[in-house]
Amino acid sequence: MANIRIEVDQAVQHAEKYWEIDGLWTVTNAVGYLLLGAQLFWMYHHPPFWRHLFVNGIFLLFLAAYVYLVARINSLAMLWLKARITYPRTGYVALPTTTDELKHEREFHPETWVFCAVIILCPLFDSPWLAAISVIMATTVVWGITRGRFPSANVIIPGYYLSAIVLPYLTFKPLHRAGYFCIAFGLVLLFAGLIQLVSYLRQHPAARV
Repeated sequence: MANIRIEVDQAVQHAEKYWEIDGLWTVTNAVGYLLLGAQLFWMYHHPPFWRHLFVNGIFLLFLAAYVYLVARINSLAMLWLKARITYPRTGYVALPTTTDELKHEREFHPETWVFCAVIILCPLFDSPWLAAISVIMATTVVWGITRGRFPSANVIIPGYYLSAIVLPYLTFKPLHRAGYFCIAFGLVLLFAGLIQLVSYLRQHPAARV
């Protein structure tokens, strides 16, 4: 019975990894980061918030719609992309059940741990060097815990370090750093996701009819 249970758990883990093997989810999430960064920069450069309430409200509604319709693991757009890109190449994988999907969405990915820590800590420091050190420390903690054992770690970890090193040389106010890191992390994830997608397409060419 123990062996059967282990095999079932391994099959579940394999299915979860298969769901993200094509890099599509990373790419769509990266675009979400970029949109959020653009919104934050707009808010900081056009204060106060209430004066541009209509524009900010429309953008936030658009961002929420994007997250729900595109960036969720089982969104309609994601299923549409997989039906045209992934399934014809490596076959169909059953959609996670409602319980599995909620569990998946509750579990932060390592790159999200860094992002949350940075968004909370960076605006607190007047010195950009202290902000940069906080990013480096958060990234190092994640790398130490995971040992780089998560998708695209070889791109994401160096990218996060690079975003921290560049920060002190930019003339950003503390509040602007949140927007900067949204865009920086979005670009890193986009690059990682595109590499993963291109690699997937090369390894699994579409079958010729």
